[in-house]
Amino acid sequence: MVVLPEALIRSIYAGVLDENRWELFLVELRQCVDASFATLLLKPPSKSDRGFVLNAFVTDPDDVLAYNNNYYALDPFVNLPEGKVVSIEEHVDMAGFKSSRYYTEYMQPLKIEQIMGFDFSLADGVDVRLRITRNEGALNFAHRERYLLEMLLPHLRQAVEIYMRLQGAEMESCLYSEAMGEMALGVIILSEKAEVIRYNEAAKRLFTESNGLSLRHGKLCLERSEENRQLQQLVARLIERHVSGRAVASEVFKTEYAPGALRLAIQLRSLPCSTSPSANQPCVALFVSDPQHRRKAPTSALATLFGFTPSEAALSMLLANGLTLDEASEELGVSRNTTKSHLSAVFSKTGVTRQTKLIQLILKSVGPVSEDGY
Repeated sequence: MVVLPEALIRSIYAGVLDENRWELFLVELRQCVDASFATLLLKPPSKSDRGFVLNAFVTDPDDVLAYNNNYYALDPFVNLPEGKVVSIEEHVDMAGFKSSRYYTEYMQPLKIEQIMGFDFSLADGVDVRLRITRNEGALNFAHRERYLLEMLLPHLRQAVEIYMRLQGAEMESCLYSEAMGEMALGVIILSEKAEVIRYNEAAKRLFTESNGLSLRHGKLCLERSEENRQLQQLVARLIERHVSGRAVASEVFKTEYAPGALRLAIQLRSLPCSTSPSANQPCVALFVSDPQHRRKAPTSALATLFGFTPSEAALSMLLANGLTLDEASEELGVSRNTTKSHLSAVFSKTGVTRQTKLIQLILKSVGPVSEDGY
């Protein structure tokens, strides 16, 4: 009776969180089936892309490069029946195969004689291949190796599917975080203990600036004690709402330099309750903006959209940031007449005739991208 080693199963699922652990799985698989090579392919290689190919016991990186650049396209052991373990003898005509370039130029120098493996496809179009090989003179792959691969297949399919979903979720999270950062909007996530468990680059910048917001011992603090007390009360209220499983709610809070002088605008939002047992599950999100922070879109973006010159693009963003024409002239170091000339060209290229309409157009077109690129 063939028994699937627990170590192989553990290594397969460990790769979900760290794909490098799949290399350990391949090493263990190679030893278990007495193979010369064990290979897992998650993304096909090409001359310009190494793909995502993991190997056990590849002694020379040039062999990998040769396969990617010259022999991958010639490999006949592809497009195997979905989810079925197949040997090379079952898939190709061996007489013709042994006279092929793939065999004579790639396999023979590596002394590879036998190949066994399986292919499967995921719903999102990812094609996965597992291959094991034996060298010349070794015993043929038999029922034991075939049955072991058949038992491995559903575990590997499930692990890769989970891995791809996590990768997709992580990519989406990064995109959202970067988008928030580009809008100079700090995003801070708190746990049930009101501890900061995550924040984006824009929030990191806010922590280092003199705006009264800081991170102390893992918790958010405001410089003024009364404002800090009010913020902590709002956070506690939303945490209680999260823990009790009530509907998501939002609160708005502000800090001021002086009465009527806005310093920071903060929106707090409770997050849906999760069934996760983790003590650090996201509980409350804070979205923090600094109205005084200067924003600037890349001049290349404005040039592409409207055909602005660098001077016209710079003027447009200064106006979008609330400067008057005189203030923009001083900022750019040019005369008011020069600024008026640039503005006239901007009006002509955008089709607007008023500064308020220009500001609306700029902000809607390129968004409030921060000057620091956050």
